[in-house]
Amino acid sequence: MKKFAKVLSCLLSFIMVIGLSIPIFATDYNVIENDEQIVQEGIIPTDLELTRDENGDFVGQGYIVDRSTTKVIYVNYKLRRDVSFDNVYEIFYNIKSGAIVDHIITNITVQSTSALKPKIYDRKSVNRKFSASTYYSGSAGKVIIPSNVKKVKMKANNTRVHSLHYGWISCVNFSGTYTLR
Repeated sequence: MKKFAKVLSCLLSFIMVIGLSIPIFATDYNVIENDEQIVQEGIIPTDLELTRDENGDFVGQGYIVDRSTTKVIYVNYKLRRDVSFDNVYEIFYNIKSGAIVDHIITNITVQSTSALKPKIYDRKSVNRKFSASTYYSGSAGKVIIPSNVKKVKMKANNTRVHSLHYGWISCVNFSGTYTLR
């Protein structure tokens, strides 16, 4: 019985140490104060490997889907390296939708791929209104990634897109791992 108690005590101590070492971040940096409710939230796990296009830009693609209206909204994420600096990247996103959209709200986080204690390189809150269209391309800003980093994880959370026909559409969260070369 004493041996069982010691093993259980060690196990609980280990769980407590792990639990206390994992930071929890509140996502209050882009609060949406509308009356709409979240229809579908989830994570689409994707392992994206960035490739270079003909301009030498890093390109990776992901998508978000609104399951309530079966309208598909594609979002392509692109990291373009600054010509002047090797460790400065600009985050671009392209929206392609089956419906006419005119506004996007999202939170983009670029972090290390560590599961226990990821290092956050930058957080970008995007709240952008644009001319009504089925396609939009925009910049979320620049991020500095240390030159010794080979992989980064990019997440897009709390994404809302405003459609002229359907109103605000809540989209599935995106998470992708990018290999930098």
